[in-house]
Amino acid sequence: MGNIREWKGQELLIDSLNILQKQLANFKCLLVGDVAKNSDEDTKFKERLLKKIDAYGLEDKVIFTGYRSDVPDIVNALDVQINASIEPDPFPHVILEGMSLSKVVIATNLGGAIESIEDGKTGFLVSAKDPSDLSEKIRLVLTDKPLRESMSKKARERVEKFLSLERNVEHTEEIYYSIFKKG
Repeated sequence: MGNIREWKGQELLIDSLNILQKQLANFKCLLVGDVAKNSDEDTKFKERLLKKIDAYGLEDKVIFTGYRSDVPDIVNALDVQINASIEPDPFPHVILEGMSLSKVVIATNLGGAIESIEDGKTGFLVSAKDPSDLSEKIRLVLTDKPLRESMSKKARERVEKFLSLERNVEHTEEIYYSIFKKG
């Protein structure tokens, strides 16, 4: 969910899907979002992705949705949500949003994803440089329904820790106290 942009890791995902299709025939991948307006760099990146999708024979498996305002409805239709960023994102809210909708989230082991996901319990953390690692975790989640259901439930429980008003107030207070102690 978000912009089609190189650091967001869509190329890593496409490479992993190429591996996955050799093991699992029946899957679809939605790339939700579009390139930023007036961004030649992002437009060229999307064109590169489309060429790669064509070269891999993934045309029937990968769908670019473009901008969508109904993201919660889309997330509810997913079996797994993937955040494949190849650069650290300090705190990707899209991960918590997926977890709050009881989705297993597979994310790269960078930035805020490490704080959000308990690897192997509420989702999976994978290498940002290894499409086979991502492919294997996608295959596992898609083919093991009891695992997917268990992780989905645990993901929803975990996200409550991040979304509770009381915890947010405590965290904000901690930040203020640390600032005043330094000053």
